[in-house]
Amino acid sequence: MNADPKAIARYLHQHIPLTAHMQVGVCAVDATGVRLGAPLAPNINHRQTAFGGSAAALATLSCWTLIHLYLAEQPFASGLVVRRSQMDYETPINADFEAFCPTPAADIWARFTRSLDQQGKGRIELAADVLCCKTRAARFSGEFVALRQDG
Repeated sequence: MNADPKAIARYLHQHIPLTAHMQVGVCAVDATGVRLGAPLAPNINHRQTAFGGSAAALATLSCWTLIHLYLAEQPFASGLVVRRSQMDYETPINADFEAFCPTPAADIWARFTRSLDQQGKGRIELAADVLCCKTRAARFSGEFVALRQDG
């Protein structure tokens, strides 16, 4: 799953306005997963660290983007929503930060796609690490639901 990071960033900024305000950038999209980045300045809180909501948004977006790109390769249209999410913070984020969502195993994709194709609904659980200065600062986990849009 290789894609143009600039085109993906434009898509995110156009369709999810929060990403433009956060100045989200697409660092990498490849077979290993999706890595998004954000500068500290537009995401800063009163303690001069990243606002927790910004870190959670970036992590959610890394997973959402991975699934969105996967779904774009399928022979049917579908919508994608977050069903459940959890964020565990380990250390303050005091510099620019990234979120990395690794690509799940082939059998997880296959189960997700089969359910979406046969039942019109697919669920998938993904996790992402939020990194600051190459150190994990937070861990996200979430369940995403895709709904097939026929017609």
